[in-house]
Amino acid sequence: MLSLKKVLSYCFIGFYSLIATLLLILAMDLFTSLFIPEDKTVSNYWPEGHSIDTNSFSFRFNSKIEIYLQIANILKGSFIREEKNSIPVVLNLLSHQINQKVKYQMDGGNSNPIEFTESFDQFGFRKSTFSQGKKLKNHLILMGGSFVFGHGLSDHQSLASYLNENNRNYHTYNFGFKGAGPSFSFAAMKELPLQQIVSEPTGYTIYFWNDFHIYRIFGTSFNIESMRHQPFVEFRNNTLISNKSIERARPLYTSVLIFLGQFKLLKLLGIKNFIPYQGEAKKLVCEIFKAKKELLKEKIPNSKLIVTGYQKKIKETWLRSCLKKNNISVIDLDFNLNKDDLLPDYHPNSIANKRLSLILKKSLNLD
Repeated sequence: MLSLKKVLSYCFIGFYSLIATLLLILAMDLFTSLFIPEDKTVSNYWPEGHSIDTNSFSFRFNSKIEIYLQIANILKGSFIREEKNSIPVVLNLLSHQINQKVKYQMDGGNSNPIEFTESFDQFGFRKSTFSQGKKLKNHLILMGGSFVFGHGLSDHQSLASYLNENNRNYHTYNFGFKGAGPSFSFAAMKELPLQQIVSEPTGYTIYFWNDFHIYRIFGTSFNIESMRHQPFVEFRNNTLISNKSIERARPLYTSVLIFLGQFKLLKLLGIKNFIPYQGEAKKLVCEIFKAKKELLKEKIPNSKLIVTGYQKKIKETWLRSCLKKNNISVIDLDFNLNKDDLLPDYHPNSIANKRLSLILKKSLNLD
């Protein structure tokens, strides 16, 4: 039988071995990040006049240190008691954009930088071109991620703007948000006074689904760094709640995924994405759409919820089955993105949005 002294010595050896292993992993991560250049497969964008050399040594070093500090702050935050009167997650995200207007430049690859402007309204949502003198009876509320938002495009080039231009009887609202998935739109519908934002009494609320939106429920090692501030939706007492961000709800989980996503050695070994909790995420997506329908009944009773795929038909049978079970309409649009429809960072360009607006108008008989 081991003595207490030996047990303690083994514990100390194990603890220091773990610390040494972690320090070795951090050193390897820092070395590979600094001395092995990143594949430039995604374009960067920055505020106008603030061009950044993302391959410079100083930028890579500062970015890596910033990641480590983020992880430390998240873990530190997990020990801080949640304030009772803290700002709801979505309201907090939108508050940083209220009445803002920012000019950006995007790396155009072989061409000159692409310039675009993003403007936001008094609620923090993206503005779209619309004649304020119009008095309409119908609305279109567009929900989704950066494709709906119009990432890389100026305000007049978004899908919502083209729908406003092409439809005389519908006012289109852009509720898209960069990096958003079903959780964000659910929390937004729950937290915001939709009946005050949307002045037209009847119309459609359309969620644009992409197959990668399932990974935005809990985040993955690929997207957690940008997703960590998004709302975390969970069941509690048979009710969907979304009063915490992902990083506040699961700090250790978030920290591990951020590190794995930024660990250059794993990328070199071909391990690019760790995706946990897929089964649980599917169940939540189903419940989220069900809850959205109920929220619309409460806040905008004459708005019909529709789910459609942005660039292709919804192929997930589990999602189609869920929507059918809850009497939520699905529209399959005859729309696919090709090479000429894409920006350098693979988001749809203005040509794609203009074409999609006409297809959507025809599919919904908006005349």
